[in-house]
Amino acid sequence: MLFFVASLVKMWVEIAALCLVAQGIVGVFSPSQRDQNPIYKLFGIVTQPINSLVRRITPAIAVDKHIAFVSFFYLAVLWVSALVVKVSFVSQTMP
Repeated sequence: MLFFVASLVKMWVEIAALCLVAQGIVGVFSPSQRDQNPIYKLFGIVTQPINSLVRRITPAIAVDKHIAFVSFFYLAVLWVSALVVKVSFVSQTMP
């Protein structure tokens, strides 16, 4: 069960992190019109819950334009944690 939960967490973190990266890439290619871009908006719908959660747990000194970077960092830490859980589970079950 733990392996399955760790796999699910890792999968959802990968999806969220890739959406953050893709939103950043779309924002770089169209910086002045990114709010009108439908692809940017789609990635924004996916990443908005993550960014709002990170905004709540980070100190107020963090600037809003850096929240996506902080979100990516938190997702990377969560991904590595899920990977460690999976590897430790597999190493314990292997004879």
